[in-house]
Amino acid sequence: MQETNLCVETMLKLIDQAETLIKEGLIELFPAPNEEVDPEAIQYILDRNPAKAYFADTNNFYQNTPDWASWDDARTNARNAGLEGVPELTGHLATITSQEENDFVEALLTSSSWLGCRDDDVDGEWRWVDVPEAGKQFWQGEAAGTAVNGFYTNWAPGEPNQFFGAADPENRAHMRADGLWNDLPTDRNLNYIIEWGGDLLITNPDINVSSESVAYRKQYLELIGEIDNIT
Repeated sequence: MQETNLCVETMLKLIDQAETLIKEGLIELFPAPNEEVDPEAIQYILDRNPAKAYFADTNNFYQNTPDWASWDDARTNARNAGLEGVPELTGHLATITSQEENDFVEALLTSSSWLGCRDDDVDGEWRWVDVPEAGKQFWQGEAAGTAVNGFYTNWAPGEPNQFFGAADPENRAHMRADGLWNDLPTDRNLNYIIEWGGDLLITNPDINVSSESVAYRKQYLELIGEIDNIT
């Protein structure tokens, strides 16, 4: 019985160590929601990615690509797009959640560009498709519809409207060159806006997150291994 109690106490201590390790890793590798991002880290990224634009209000990076693609191809390309020197940051089609962000992205446009939203799962339920707003509905209905849960929208007058009808449904959205949104069929070829999420922006100006993550993972797995041995 004494040996069993000792094993349990040891295992509980190891679990506490594992939980502490996870918390320390999150604090060190990722900024808190209200933490100011280190300007040296931002400049590090911009120096290596001169075609990208940084918007301080979202802590995100953006690029409007001049390539022409269908919405599906644009989404695939965006999700495969990385940032030089920061492989941890992966892209997605832009999610616009404020007038300030809309204005910032509009200034990058040279032509109409795809946004990361659609309503083909349920007609009239417009949702963002990628993190951090993945799956969140922001609009219900067509032109006479309403914004959902206080989400920002910037539809052009009379949009969305399914102009081409059921034979060619308009279930993807794009930002026009004037900053207003419109719905179009998914197979139309447009430019597209790539966004890299600030929720993964590293505060370390040396951007050493890859090696640090490996170190944390190694320590964590060692603790889990000790727990497994005890059990």
